Amino acid sequence: MSRLTDDQIEYQRRQNCRPVLAFLQNMWVKHPERTKAAIARDGEEFRLTLMRMFLFMGCKTGRNLTKTFGDELIEQITFEETTREIAGDANTIFPADLIHMRACIEKHQPKIVLAFGQIAHDAVSSMRTAADPWVYVSAHHPASRHPTSWNSLLAAAAKVQNELGH
Repeated sequence: MSRLTDDQIEYQRRQNCRPVLAFLQNMWVKHPERTKAAIARDGEEFRLTLMRMFLFMGCKTGRNLTKTFGDELIEQITFEETTREIAGDANTIFPADLIHMRACIEKHQPKIVLAFGQIAHDAVSSMRTAADPWVYVSAHHPASRHPTSWNSLLAAAAKVQNELGH
């Protein structure tokens, strides 16, 4: 992974200012140490771009998000993880980092916070207050095999579209 230019970093920063902030469980890649090193070298905006790139490179989570939310709505979403920890396989699950999540919300100032999966749902629910200005939407994890997952994702997409006025 090569270094980013200042123009690329600014482009990424603008792309990561979207009205919806979605939390997924945690990133996993085949070589977590190499990915962590690249993020440490190239910074936070690179991490967000990398997450989005990995998410939509063909994994089940990304495919299901695209099928249920559609490309236009996906473009309105900044994707985050409940933790900055990076796993080496899909079965490794880290606990949510509430400090990280609150910092993400403060940074992105979303109109809608979207939680995918139980870990994200529990974390957002535990830190949400009546004073929070954002709308909360929760859905099953996009890769969940639960029989109601598809309907959960479609309902979340409809609610997000409605809140955005689409």
